[in-house]
Amino acid sequence: MRKLALPDAAYLRECFDYDPDTGFLIWKTRPREHFANDGACRRWNGLHAGGVAGGIGPGGYLIVEIKAVPYRVHRIIWKLLTGQDPDNEIDHKNKEKTDNRRENLREATPQQNCFNQPKRRKTSDLPTGVYFNRGRYISQVRPHAKAPKVHLGCFSTPEEAHAAYLAYVIPIRGEFFSEQGNGP
Repeated sequence: MRKLALPDAAYLRECFDYDPDTGFLIWKTRPREHFANDGACRRWNGLHAGGVAGGIGPGGYLIVEIKAVPYRVHRIIWKLLTGQDPDNEIDHKNKEKTDNRRENLREATPQQNCFNQPKRRKTSDLPTGVYFNRGRYISQVRPHAKAPKVHLGCFSTPEEAHAAYLAYVIPIRGEFFSEQGNGP
């Protein structure tokens, strides 16, 4: 889904209340000027005002339509909280795409957001960044999506190889590092 510029913050405040405890957007009773006519305004407010805004869209994120344009709810919340469109992506710290509580949202570059992706199903029981070859445990990492892999060494045990992986990636990924993540 393309990231479109969000409507003005004042307009969004006319549309929504934000519940910081649940992370939900709640539709407000919207003013007449948001609609083509009085009947459309009455019908819409009768159906939606006071209800939770949005539904699950592509990729598992909550989506809400404003003027027939779909927007991701977490981006709307960011603008409601800060008054500005996010400069980058909005990362869900706990990896739950529908958990839009303020403490779970943070601005992130695409690379940082990738570092905090949920873990993909593994094809082996070895720790992240480790594979077995010719009787040795090899540690390697791809610092970011388009970079070549960096060889970190050969080790006698998977724990030693994983420790080398962690020593390399934790300083690079900082607060976006996740042991459960599967970034490159």
